[in-house]
Amino acid sequence: MDRMNTYIAVIGDLVKSRRLRDRQGVQLKLTEALHEINRSQYKKTIRSQFVVTLGDEFQGLVSGEFPLQTFLDQYESFFPKGVETRFGIGLGELSTELKKQAIGMDGACFHHARNALASAKKEHHTIVFSGFETDTALNALIRLILEIKGHWTNRQKEVLALYRPLQDQAGVARALNISRQAVHSIFKASRYESYQLGWDGITQLLTFSRS
Repeated sequence: MDRMNTYIAVIGDLVKSRRLRDRQGVQLKLTEALHEINRSQYKKTIRSQFVVTLGDEFQGLVSGEFPLQTFLDQYESFFPKGVETRFGIGLGELSTELKKQAIGMDGACFHHARNALASAKKEHHTIVFSGFETDTALNALIRLILEIKGHWTNRQKEVLALYRPLQDQAGVARALNISRQAVHSIFKASRYESYQLGWDGITQLLTFSRS
């Protein structure tokens, strides 16, 4: 594999979008989310900008340094509860010229991402990786991560959303006007350390895959 011409393709698809009560509003949020992501602080890791391709589907090309966890957190923040997205993430070469926006291109990276998305839909998973030498490890880690996250209460989500940018439990306690012990208890109940350890593993595997 030519490492200089190897990319990670990310394809996302809104789940059951035609059944959404405000589909048009959600599509506008999708456009807004991708616009903000393309101009985010990690834009240098985006090799070809995210763009809507099929109404409720979008894609982009990124490097191994792309902060997938931060991307997903930012992306999810744009949508109300009940709006879900499935992702197919594929590693491979690009067989056409790299373009500013991720449309009108082809290559193994897109084929793997498309196959991963099809697998996600068939097996009812949120995120599936394909084309990586470490597919098994990546898919195991992401399922464990999402299993932990799926049990979070609204309060836990609120506290952890504040903690991610601060990285300071005392700061979270002050922001919410609660005790540090209360924050610590929420962390322990949420299994956040295991959750973040899983993400650290995924980050390391993705970086290695593109190196």
